[in-house]
This record gives sequence, structure tokens and C-alpha cells, in this order.
Amino acid sequence: MAPRRFRPPHGATGHGAPADRTPSSTWDAVLRAHPWDAVIGVGAPDVGFASPSIPPEAETVVFDPDRHARDTLARRLRELGMLARFEAAVVTDTNDLTTVALDSYFTRREHKAACLWVDADGGAASALASGADYLGRLPRLVVVINPAREDPESFLRIAQSWRLYLNDVRAHRLVRLAGDEPDRLQRMLDMPWLDSRRAVLLPSDRDLAWRPL
Repeated sequence: MAPRRFRPPHGATGHGAPADRTPSSTWDAVLRAHPWDAVIGVGAPDVGFASPSIPPEAETVVFDPDRHARDTLARRLRELGMLARFEAAVVTDTNDLTTVALDSYFTRREHKAACLWVDADGGAASALASGADYLGRLPRLVVVINPAREDPESFLRIAQSWRLYLNDVRAHRLVRLAGDEPDRLQRMLDMPWLDSRRAVLLPSDRDLAWRPL
């Protein structure tokens, strides 16, 4: 059980917190790190997802039930000369007429490298679980989430099942955060030189010889 004092970074309210609508140097750096053949937005990526660093040859897919958010992001991508496929659905590991699982959506894809932006209003763990098979067979995978949009216990579970990093914006390098040390994790999230808007997740079962930063 997470300690009661653990909270999302910088006093955010966790589940239900406003989506971050600003560009992130961490997201741009991840996009530039590899010639991704899939770039996937889950939840409420909004205009911060739109970056000129998205590889033009990548299959870009955005899942968001909010029509206004989809239209806003589509307009921003067009301004950058980019296109994406938009799906009006929530990504989750539960079955419903309005939801979709990453495994079923990408069941026939042969992607080798995928980059995910997940800003799912507390649903990151469920969204990632919905793609266990698809994500598990990717040779190269990076997931970027917004810790402030996750409730504390959910975020801790993610931190314990993935390799969790924050970008040190001074040195432009990733700093590992240990999910089994909640107090230290809290202190790291509150450090102003670490980009706590964008946590970088790498699979715990993959080779650590490569990192996106």
C-alpha cells in the first residue's frame, strides 16, 4: 500500500488533473531517438503530442473519445504537415462498446519500434495492460506518461512494473527512479530540474543497452 503522504508531482490533483497542453522537450527527444514506425497517442494528448519530430513514415494513431480534443490535435498536426488516424475510443483492458484494446487494434501490425504517449486521466495502467501482447513483441518500445494524471497508487504500480525515468533538463539525460522507494520517488518528482510532466517508461524485460536519451 502506498504511503498516505505520496502524491502526484507539484501538488497536482492526480486523476482528473488538467491535461498538459504544452510541448515537452522530453517527448521531442524520445521522438528523435529512433526511426519509429508507430507513434501512438492514448487518452488526451492534445497539442503537446504534435511535434515536428514525429517521423513522417511512422503510422501515427490517436485514441481519444473527446471530439474537440481530436479536432484540435488534427488541426495542429496539419499545420506541421502531418497526418494521423483518429479513433473515438477509450483504450482499456475492459470490454465495452466504446473501448478498444491495443492488442486487438494492432493485432496484425508488424511494427518493430513504437513510441507511445499515454495521458489517460488515471487509466495508463489499464491502457498498457490492454496491449500486453502487442507491446511485448516490440523489439524497441518507449512509453511516455504524465505522472500528474495518475492517482498515486496506480503510478506506483507502473513504477514498479516498468523501468521509470525522468529527464534531467540540465544534463539532457535520463535519471532512473525506483518504484519500490516511494519517499525517494516523491522527492525526485518534486525536483525542479527533472521534467515531471513526462515520465519515460522502458520495459523491464528488455536490454538496457539502449535508452532514448
